[in-house]
Amino acid sequence: MTGCPEVSVRSSIAAALTLLLAAGAALAREGHWGEGKRLACGDLMALTFEGNTTVTAATVVTSGTLVTPANQTLTNLPAFCRAQGLSQPTSDSRIYFEVWLVPGMTHCYFGPGATSFGAVGQQIPPVRDATHDIQTALENWVENGVAPKGMVATKYTDNAATTRTILLTRPLCAYPELPRYSGTSDPNDAASFVCTGARGRGHGHGDRDEDED
Repeated sequence: MTGCPEVSVRSSIAAALTLLLAAGAALAREGHWGEGKRLACGDLMALTFEGNTTVTAATVVTSGTLVTPANQTLTNLPAFCRAQGLSQPTSDSRIYFEVWLVPGMTHCYFGPGATSFGAVGQQIPPVRDATHDIQTALENWVENGVAPKGMVATKYTDNAATTRTILLTRPLCAYPELPRYSGTSDPNDAASFVCTGARGRGHGHGDRDEDED
């Protein structure tokens, strides 16, 4: 889902790719594949998956310092395996998607709005659950079949990786809806906002319904 707006894909193809990347990260972290069998980072390319999905690259990133595309410097990183995959649709594929806009976010990182929700390179979310953390939401979708119905983004008092003091929170809404202040309660709390569509329909950030049209 980072999109800087965020995009979520409802399809078996996307599920296969998500599992693939999650497996690559887990294998790199744990250093094994199956009971008692080690798998090197490059060996990920030999794995096969359903859904016309393949691993196109798997390279070791050495430990130390990494500069993100947003020019954020991350230090004291352990070595990890960076895996890339390709999932190609077939003639019988059924692909659905949603766009989740993040008001006040610059290109993928930071900005004046609430822009931390567990995406790569962002500050750690305050809670590792499907409401505050995009990775947990994707895992819950892929592994348990529960699609995200609402998320909350967080803005901390500064952009330091270790900062945990929250300045404000905002709901993330599926396009074309946008968060609107309800006019009551704390304006720095996501619960004080509703996701409102073009037709003026509003609801809480955890109660979004699917439109049929």
